Amino acid sequence: MKTIIFIFVLLLVAVTEAFAQSSDKMSSDEIVLACGYDTAKIAVIKFTPAFSDRFPAEVSPVYLNCTDFRWIDTLVVRAINTHNFHMENWLQQARGIDSSSLNYKRQYLAVVTLNGEKLVWANFLCSVYHFDWKKVALDVADGGKCYFNVLLNLITMSFSPLSVNGSAFTPAHHRSFAEAGACWLRPVK
Repeated sequence: MKTIIFIFVLLLVAVTEAFAQSSDKMSSDEIVLACGYDTAKIAVIKFTPAFSDRFPAEVSPVYLNCTDFRWIDTLVVRAINTHNFHMENWLQQARGIDSSSLNYKRQYLAVVTLNGEKLVWANFLCSVYHFDWKKVALDVADGGKCYFNVLLNLITMSFSPLSVNGSAFTPAHHRSFAEAGACWLRPVK
């Protein structure tokens, strides 16, 4: 029995290593698909210096693997639940997020710090208008809970507080304007 377990672990390590080595040759869509995720909802955007303000220290780009995607899912749900738990009741409708139905497009930017910590900036968008959201990270002003982001640490399994966009409109107007997509989008260059 120990031999079977040892062989299984050895095969698992070999497959994981082979995937890691081939991931630098794969497009972000191929990596997302290989891990069983929907490319219509998730885009992995390669880090460039234009994104450095999203991360706390000097960082370098890094590839995500299938295990990373699973940890991202877990941490995002934890971050949303923590966000909702600490929110005042009157804010729940405007800024609370339902973690059970995340119908958002997601942009992931993955980096590694000098200390070896793998960080992922996860950007959630309910509407992308005409922008190529799979190649360009979008910075959105307003729009309420239609847009939010969070910084995840896949090594320490921690996350920053959720950053949910505000709304420039009064609560009475919030629903109609948010449903119409009232916000300002701009690509990060």
